[in-house]
Amino acid sequence: MRIPQQGPAIPGNPFSSFKFKGKCGLRYEIGVDILAGNIVWINGPYAAGKYPDIEIFRIGLAHFLDEFERVEADDGYIGEAPQKVKCPGCASNPTKNQAMQNRVRSRHESLNGRLKNWEILKSMYRHDIMEHGNVFRAVAVITQLSINAGERLFEVDYSDL
Repeated sequence: MRIPQQGPAIPGNPFSSFKFKGKCGLRYEIGVDILAGNIVWINGPYAAGKYPDIEIFRIGLAHFLDEFERVEADDGYIGEAPQKVKCPGCASNPTKNQAMQNRVRSRHESLNGRLKNWEILKSMYRHDIMEHGNVFRAVAVITQLSINAGERLFEVDYSDL
């Protein structure tokens, strides 16, 4: 999520995000239940330039997984595969499961799109930066309530698993 410039616009700025061409941003980690499509995990905010996705995972969700429990993720998490993550690029990931895994990741991306439908998360955030996490969580709760009310994310069938 874009935020106003925090400090000088120089390489190494902890908020500098490659997604925003070096401008400042925040990162969040959000988890979606594979079978039901519910939001089950939110972690953040983190300075976009200082914390890559895998580091956020290592200091957050990785500690809450049960033994032998793994998450579906993209190749940005390959350093945790296969112990805690299933991702497309890891050698231990059989090709036969790729279609289902792509559907799961696509559903997650559709959730990200729904969150960004909220203008406050799509455009630059210009309010108290210390409140950004509360705003993000409020939008996530409202989005989950809309899922509960019938605006479901597209389904991943048991036959896909």
